[in-house]
Amino acid sequence: ALQEKIITLDSKEELDLETSLTMAAEVGNALLKENKEKKRELHEFKILTSNMHADYEDKIKNLEETLNNILEEKESQLREQSKEITFLQNKLKREIEIRDSLCVEQEETIKHSTDKTLKIDNELKLEKFLHQKQILANEIMVKELRSKDIKLTQLKN
Repeated sequence: ALQEKIITLDSKEELDLETSLTMAAEVGNALLKENKEKKRELHEFKILTSNMHADYEDKIKNLEETLNNILEEKESQLREQSKEITFLQNKLKREIEIRDSLCVEQEETIKHSTDKTLKIDNELKLEKFLHQKQILANEIMVKELRSKDIKLTQLKN
């Protein structure tokens, strides 16, 4: 409506002072009203952005807390896994030491058994040699005794 009045007045060649002042007052009032409306809209927009900013900060804070909780949980899991790995490494080391010890014992047992077997084998060979020597000595004695017996028999006759 105000725009139409301004357009209408614009088309008139002459304006009287009262009409001009009335029109200026109406335009001024309209501008004040529009300015007041814009200030209200700006205030509402500031409140809205402030609320949105607060909401986003809350969301960011919640996300940071969630992320920190996840990180702490992951760190805890990694510490537990590290402890488990250390435990298993120590267990493996002990088992290797036990296995190595058993291998050394087994090698010593085998060496001892081999040495004992060789000793027994050598003793048997010596015993066999001595036995054969005794047999030969006995055979020689038997021959000598027979030879002496024959000579005795011949001397008697």
